[in-house]
Amino acid sequence: QATYGFLMQVVAQEASKAPLLMVVEDAHWADPSTLELLHVIVEQVIAPLPILLIVTQRPEGEVTLAPAAHVSTLALDRLDRTESLKLIAAVMGNSPCPPEILHKILEASDGIPLYLEELSRSVMDHPGSASGNFADVDVPITLEDSLMARIDRLPQGKSVVQTAAVFGRRFATPTLRTVLEMDEAPFASALVEPVKARILLPEKDAQSQTMQFRHALVQQAAYGRLARKQRQQLHAKIVALLMEHQPTLAETEPETLARHHAGAKQYGEAINFLILAGKKAAARAAQVEATNHYLTALDHLEHLPEGRARDEQEVLLRALLGAALMATRGFAAPEVYDAFARARALCLSLGDNVMYCSCLYGLFTVAASRSDRDEAMALAREMLDGFGECPVPSWAIAAHFAMGVAQTFAGELDNAASSFDAALALYTPDQHGPLVEQFGDDLAEFSMCYMVWIHTMRGEIDQSRDLIAKAIEMASELNNKNALTRSTSFQMGRMMEMGL
Repeated sequence: QATYGFLMQVVAQEASKAPLLMVVEDAHWADPSTLELLHVIVEQVIAPLPILLIVTQRPEGEVTLAPAAHVSTLALDRLDRTESLKLIAAVMGNSPCPPEILHKILEASDGIPLYLEELSRSVMDHPGSASGNFADVDVPITLEDSLMARIDRLPQGKSVVQTAAVFGRRFATPTLRTVLEMDEAPFASALVEPVKARILLPEKDAQSQTMQFRHALVQQAAYGRLARKQRQQLHAKIVALLMEHQPTLAETEPETLARHHAGAKQYGEAINFLILAGKKAAARAAQVEATNHYLTALDHLEHLPEGRARDEQEVLLRALLGAALMATRGFAAPEVYDAFARARALCLSLGDNVMYCSCLYGLFTVAASRSDRDEAMALAREMLDGFGECPVPSWAIAAHFAMGVAQTFAGELDNAASSFDAALALYTPDQHGPLVEQFGDDLAEFSMCYMVWIHTMRGEIDQSRDLIAKAIEMASELNNKNALTRSTSFQMGRMMEMGL
């Protein structure tokens, strides 16, 4: 939210100086946080300011803005024959082109502007076209064929383009030169060719050393035509170079390193960086991105050899996935249950796993949220039997807390109070971090909240008032917004129960 606030402030400041045009292209590839930011800008910033925001996406894109006076949608059809011919003429200029060649371009491109432009440039780049000799010109059937035909005609630039495609749509030219192991002068000369061919575009900032492919589909086509072995070698070379010269990348963009490790078939390393990326995303409340990272990591897991190490890695991934899905699908969602159930089954087969208590707690949360009191009690009993007396305080706290919740739902208030007291007796401030990391919450503060209800239902009003004040103070000292919100809501619930 702080990031959104800052970005909206920047937009508002620019718009206060002069009318502002914002363009967001290919929104169908945007991450969920970017899409959320677009909604915030449209709803809170644009209306009172001189801003024109243009968002382009494919028909299957996910940007759906709420109806408003300042929002309109325009569906663009494919170009008709007249419009297509105008675009071809704009690319070819005054060069004459036989009708049969024009017909082939129109047929192959099917009114798609990018294809029209690429196929026209491919024909124009053919050696015979300069002299008007189109006898040997073959119109490529696909965008990939057109692009590769153009790349093949670049004497020095072919290796530059294909290697750049391994980086992604954007890349830093110094890093690309290092990967290619080229001297500066030959590299600069080779780079000019794809720029002139409008395959690569330099950043508008003259000082920038970053370039990008003209279109994401162009980058994908160039990447797809590389031999698998060559792609694998380049990914390995790139990731080694990035880790050596950009050590902070592991902290700032672990997903980038994960992608290159996966491309190099270094799946173990890719999984580790995806776990890091997922945790970082979850820490900033980007749970959809976190879920995607964990799902990708689970796909990579299939490439690792079977055995204990792989099973332990899957337990961790399933537990993290379950926690992320709770935030987006809800505590009682079937996907959440399936993630934790699989993790629990693996823990039982392994016989000893540090994630076992967390997995049981995840399943308990699902059962409690579904009001399945029998299963919730059984899971709480399993936690208490296994971890109630264990030397790891966070596990023991979780076990007593789960039992207290199950007993509260069963109406066993005295037993529940004893369970919550046991959890609170084991708590020290240094347990806050482990509890949040392993169970997603400070279960001591949560125990206080349940005790507030128990005291209120018993008619012990003074005790409930004192305890909720203590819970709010604790949440404030921990600077835990989730806990503070919960304590405040339990305080309001207590007041409502008392008729205040």
